Amino acid sequence: PFAGIGVAEDRVWGRAATAMGYRISFTRTMKVYHPARRSFAELALKWRRQTAHDYTEALILPNGRLHFLLKTLAMPVSPLAELPQVLATDRLHGSYARTLAFLCLLRTRFLRSWLMASLILGVGAGPMSGMWNRK
Repeated sequence: PFAGIGVAEDRVWGRAATAMGYRISFTRTMKVYHPARRSFAELALKWRRQTAHDYTEALILPNGRLHFLLKTLAMPVSPLAELPQVLATDRLHGSYARTLAFLCLLRTRFLRSWLMASLILGVGAGPMSGMWNRK
């Protein structure tokens, strides 16, 4: 059983599996399908939950709050490191699709940095993660 709505189930499952001796590895030929978000609002809801989980976990680690702060500061400029991949991928065709992908990446990373800063400044992680799958 998972730990409930307040935690990221994938992480709980992964930690439980490794605690039982299973090894997690990358397999280049494996394909994992995950339902796409239909709107930016759905994507934002996902990142609210995920960011709250990240912050909650960071607080229990030594220097976790500092690490989270540094990650927060890096988040808005991080799309620049991924621009070469957006430009080179064979999954996008044409400059219009590449521009849209990069703009979505920018918007998502700015949202994440805003959420992260909000948590650092005192917005509780509970309300943010509690929004999961709520309409």
